[in-house]
Amino acid sequence: MGGEAETPPPCLPRSEDHLRRGVRTMSQKRLSAIILVVVLVFVVVTLVALGNPALGVAISAGVAVATLVWKMLHAK
Repeated sequence: MGGEAETPPPCLPRSEDHLRRGVRTMSQKRLSAIILVVVLVFVVVTLVALGNPALGVAISAGVAVATLVWKMLHAK
């Protein structure tokens, strides 16, 4: 409340020690590929749902379950 601006926390270092501690960094290519896949899946499911709402809901549920399973398997 003293009118002091908070300084943002420093960025994490990208050193070998940083990688040894288990902190993962994602390359720009990998991040772009993931975003592209997410957008494409969203578009396809939306188009299917517009034509057949029941099928769109079923595909959405399947994608959600597959995402959860993938995250659980990669967490180990």
